[in-house]
Amino acid sequence: MAIYDDKANVAAKLEHYHGKLNNYLPEDSLKEIGLDGYTILESDSFSIPRGEYNLLGQSSDKSYAEPYIKAITVKDKAGNIYVHFYGTGDGNWRYNAVAYSDRPESSRMQDWALKYFDSTIKRHYGSEGGGGLYVSGHSQGGNMAQFVTLESTYGDIIEGCISLD
Repeated sequence: MAIYDDKANVAAKLEHYHGKLNNYLPEDSLKEIGLDGYTILESDSFSIPRGEYNLLGQSSDKSYAEPYIKAITVKDKAGNIYVHFYGTGDGNWRYNAVAYSDRPESSRMQDWALKYFDSTIKRHYGSEGGGGLYVSGHSQGGNMAQFVTLESTYGDIIEGCISLD
């Protein structure tokens, strides 16, 4: 399991600093957080329109932030690719009820995560890498990481899924 200690460390660094680094990260920010030699391949976010945010009969009160999710894909010097999904943002806790409910269908957040992952890997794996493929996330991001590991057409080449609590 020692190999995953290093991979979990990368995931933890990306998650811990996501608020500081925001959605579009300058390359030197990776060095600043201890990921010297890593390259950003992609970063993206997804917002759910407030009108579609009425969950389980709750009103979309303006005191809550608009739900959004973020993801980043980085590559290390060895060609390993890491896709990381960030945890639930401020005011977005009510949206977790959809992802963790017993409904048979996926949530919009999970669908977005799968689309982001598949399109990112299609563009970068092989041409950018040659190393392993790792997916990770914290909290709601961990749910998305697990979902894409199970549902992606690239699931058979994922070497590890790391879900941070």
